[in-house]
Amino acid sequence: MNAPPEKGGDRRDEEWLQGDKALFHFLRFAWPRAKNFSLITFLIALAGGAGGAWLENSGSPKIDGAVRTAATMIGFIVGAVIGGLAMMTRAIDTQLLRKLRSVNAVTPLAKFFSPFLHVILLGVASGVLLLVVAGLSDCAPVEWKTGLGGAAGFFTIWALVELLPVIGSLLYFMDMLEAAARKADIKLDEER
Repeated sequence: MNAPPEKGGDRRDEEWLQGDKALFHFLRFAWPRAKNFSLITFLIALAGGAGGAWLENSGSPKIDGAVRTAATMIGFIVGAVIGGLAMMTRAIDTQLLRKLRSVNAVTPLAKFFSPFLHVILLGVASGVLLLVVAGLSDCAPVEWKTGLGGAAGFFTIWALVELLPVIGSLLYFMDMLEAAARKADIKLDEER
């Protein structure tokens, strides 16, 4: 895995997890890659963006309810994804990593968890944009309202539909656990 640099044995560099270094480490795995990109979910998100732009541009009184609903939904999505990721990482220990390596499973596992991290990134972007849309003044320029409403709709719907690839990753992880369970425990000496 992409571990932080170590200093003198087990001590980790204390500055490694501070500020921008931790953010860029997260983004390296959360940013969508071409091989993980789903055109279907992206097109659905574009439709959501068009809907958000239309709703904001129309001046409909329903925009307030839509923003509240979307913000609540994004909170649940991000919380559920973080909870699922925490439960999956809890299952990982040194013995499991040895077994996964012996059955040629996806490693490093941080890349395997990319769909989860991607949904968290989309959820944060959506939450920020929803806050901005909720705080827009009625006298704000129509172009701003339309653009921000479209961006909020795009990221909200993308976070929602990206749950399907996340569930696929969860199922794949369960398959890997079953394959590893069929393997006998591997001692450290056998691995070398």
